[in-house]
Amino acid sequence: KKPKLKGMLIKKEKNKKGNLKLMLKIKGGEVMVFVLKRNKNLHAKAEKAKEGDLLYIVGRKWLTHFFCETLKNKGKANKEYFEKDEQQMRVF
Repeated sequence: KKPKLKGMLIKKEKNKKGNLKLMLKIKGGEVMVFVLKRNKNLHAKAEKAKEGDLLYIVGRKWLTHFFCETLKNKGKANKEYFEKDEQQMRVF
C-alpha cells in the first residue's frame, strides 16, 4: 500500500535539475515532496498549484525522500483545519 498525504502547499521550489520540491503542511507537521520533471503530467499540475492550495498526494518513499506519483489539487485549503491540530498538539 502506497503512502498518501493530504496537506496545504506552503512552498514550491525548483532545484537545479528542474524537479519541483513541494513543502506541504500536514496534520502532524511538514513534509517535503519531490515531483520529477520526467513525469510531464504531474510536473505541469504541480507548477499550476499555488501556495495555500489543498493537495492530495500518493507517492513512494525512497530513503529519506518522498516522490509524487499521483497529485490532485482541490483548490484553496481551509487554514483553520491545520491550525486547530497544532493547538491541540501543544496541549498534550
